[in-house]
Amino acid sequence: MIELRKILESDTYSKWKIFDCLIKTYGIGYKRANYICNKAGIIKTTLVKDLSQNNLDIIYSLVDDPFFLINKELRRKISSDIKFYLDIKSYKGYRHFRKLPVRGQRTRTNRSTQRKFNRIRS
Repeated sequence: MIELRKILESDTYSKWKIFDCLIKTYGIGYKRANYICNKAGIIKTTLVKDLSQNNLDIIYSLVDDPFFLINKELRRKISSDIKFYLDIKSYKGYRHFRKLPVRGQRTRTNRSTQRKFNRIRS
């Protein structure tokens, strides 16, 4: 929530469209950004500097929903889930630990791709 507030109230993103700023936030994708713009009654092409404080308050209240995590909270949740799988010594935890594909993808030809992605994430 704090990160989104920093993005929307900073001068560097004032010339961006509100839709693009929402998508830039980790945890808000195209559908969620579209939902937020429609619920707030804001046109997607509106620039951030043209938004009133009332519009920003509506956006903050929609983003502050406890069922949708964004930024640090989402990253913390994902890492705690992976740690949980490692602690209970499940197959998924083993695959995460070995930096291999977790969801049943083949490893004969594309395991190097998965290892490359894990190197970036770590």
